[in-house]
Amino acid sequence: MSKSIGIIKHSRKNLPESVLSTLNFSLVHPYFEYCNIVWGIYRSAVFNSLFLLQKKAICVITNSKWNTSTAALFHKLHILPLYQLNDYQVGCFMYRCMNALLPNDFCHMLVKKSDFHSYATRNRDTVHITVWNSLPAERTNFSSLNSFRLSLSNVDFSKFLIID
Repeated sequence: MSKSIGIIKHSRKNLPESVLSTLNFSLVHPYFEYCNIVWGIYRSAVFNSLFLLQKKAICVITNSKWNTSTAALFHKLHILPLYQLNDYQVGCFMYRCMNALLPNDFCHMLVKKSDFHSYATRNRDTVHITVWNSLPAERTNFSSLNSFRLSLSNVDFSKFLIID
């Protein structure tokens, strides 16, 4: 990823920001999306390092100083910060699972709260995935995956919690 960010950095003198953003989506962004749903669950120090690389790429594209707040830059470029990208991908995975759009093997791996106790609580049949459980019911009851994705992508970027 660092090499790809370096390529974008050296190209920024000759290319407009829109082309640099396209280069980012071609060279850097796939690394953030690949298996994000698996390795992003832990939100470890590696995840934080990757987020710093993502912020570096954003600053390179916009020709901003390294100490610039990146919240507005993410919004301007229509790029989800790594943490929100992980939430988005987990949400899409859960939608597929809850609506039987995945092989049964995936859905059987999910742990429901009822597997831990036998109490008749309101959330007995929810899963131990915070992202999915935190979504309002109107966001999880769409008739198609595309409708669900659109509802997640229409997020107010100003509400993002970004660490600067």
